[in-house]
Amino acid sequence: MSDIDLEEEQLSLHSELQISPFGQNSFRVSLHGDFIEISDEFFDLFMGFRTPKTINQELESHRSGFETSLQWIQARQAVEQWRESGLLVSGKEHSGPERTGFSSLKPHIEMLNDRARTGRFIKAIQAKVKKGDIVVDLGSGSGVLAVAAAMAGAERVHAIEAGGMSDVIPELAKANGVGDKVFVHRGRSQQVNLPEKADVLVTETLGHEAFGEGLVENVIDARARFLKPDARLIPENVEVVARIYEPSREWFAQYCVSGIDEETWRSDYGLDFSPLAKLGDSQFSIRQARPQEISTWRAITKEVSMIHVDLNQLKDGIIGAEQMVSIDHSSSNPVVVFSFRSGLSDEHVITTVPEEADGTNHWDNIVYLPGNGGLEQGQKVEICYSSDGKLELHHRI
Repeated sequence: MSDIDLEEEQLSLHSELQISPFGQNSFRVSLHGDFIEISDEFFDLFMGFRTPKTINQELESHRSGFETSLQWIQARQAVEQWRESGLLVSGKEHSGPERTGFSSLKPHIEMLNDRARTGRFIKAIQAKVKKGDIVVDLGSGSGVLAVAAAMAGAERVHAIEAGGMSDVIPELAKANGVGDKVFVHRGRSQQVNLPEKADVLVTETLGHEAFGEGLVENVIDARARFLKPDARLIPENVEVVARIYEPSREWFAQYCVSGIDEETWRSDYGLDFSPLAKLGDSQFSIRQARPQEISTWRAITKEVSMIHVDLNQLKDGIIGAEQMVSIDHSSSNPVVVFSFRSGLSDEHVITTVPEEADGTNHWDNIVYLPGNGGLEQGQKVEICYSSDGKLELHHRI
């Protein structure tokens, strides 16, 4: 494509993006298992591509927000990165519907089809919500949990939703006979004010990485501004667990060069591909995989609990931990898998742990490829985890 064509190319958001808050000042944009973090500074620029336009058109519409030439250059580089990563696609005919991410119907179909997730949340709501309660549903999505709270006896339910699905919530409430009890507040929860204090907080803002959708920051803020001192929370707690696996060769081959690959390519093409193999050994990456697939991989360590967060007591948004584990079986291509369990009530727990996840589970597990060689039986390693996406694996002798 020529420079002239590139300047005139109409770009828009890929129709299958998943967009979710990530910490206090950024968003995570996922596409087909890969993700990019976008800061608040450039998020409006990114969302401007909901309708097709050229790079220059979108940059010009935000020019007043760039105080220096460096910010302008960084913004243009960001847009070009989004295009190269496939987040922006060329041509209106490829852009799909205007609704993307959590504003589109697709992720909500997946969540409603997750019988364990939705069913257990509703049962926890029925157990905890009392007649006359005021309820806040933070990150309401389709509104299913807000409606469930109203039907469980809540006097009023304040449904907070930043995306386009906020238009659907009143219709869902009306269709189920509780239209006069559900009140929608459109926006990010930390920018919303409510007229009264609530007895119950419901929030299903658990991401593939448990805290990746801003659960911690949102709950801390909600407890301070929205809730009565003795308010009940759903969920009550979240435990992040880790385990090291030897992945299937088919899965691993998507991201790394094995010795077999190197030999096969050498035979097929008559070239030495050892530099590619060395590059893979020196790089780490973070991917996602289905718990159902991971459960078929060989576990080379026992499960280790990285951190258990009581959302009723949480005061600090910084989540991090280090845990030492022993290698039970040698592995040439080890990966660290992070999953979670969340207690919604005393009786109802949801889990993405590969060996425990329900068959309809819609969440992926985070898979960390350390890129630093194999592990030997009896070796000690330290797994490091933090909710801002920094994951590490350190060898110990």
